[in-house]
Amino acid sequence: MQTIQRMNNRLDDVQAKAPKAVGAWIKLNRAIAGRASTFVGSAFSGLTGSARKVGETAVTSAKTVGKSVETSATKVARTAENEIVDATEDATARIEASTDAASHVRLTQMTKDELYGRAQSLDIEGRSQMTKDALVDAIMAVEGSEQLAR
Repeated sequence: MQTIQRMNNRLDDVQAKAPKAVGAWIKLNRAIAGRASTFVGSAFSGLTGSARKVGETAVTSAKTVGKSVETSATKVARTAENEIVDATEDATARIEASTDAASHVRLTQMTKDELYGRAQSLDIEGRSQMTKDALVDAIMAVEGSEQLAR
């Protein structure tokens, strides 16, 4: 549950910092993911009840023959949880990548003088000798590292 909360907190940060159109896209996808999560949770809840009954039977059988067993339901639950976490982390990475792409587009639309001013406010060394593309790359690098620090 802590992993999901961390991912939700990260998505909140990304959404708040994203350009308006990207933020709206993120909000829509999070709403879709929330509905899907509710559906999966309901299905998983039903499976958990059934799995619990199967598990009790398996434990009883294992005690009878003197063995300990791990139920198939427990394995399925662990696998499902891991897959949900992996899918959420993948979605978070995709959202962050789209936010980076939007930032890159925004920067490339600026003039070299505007980029120089931004580089100056970020105290980027060597900015006076940089081309427009180099200024974009330097600003992206600094802004990306600032976001990671947060």
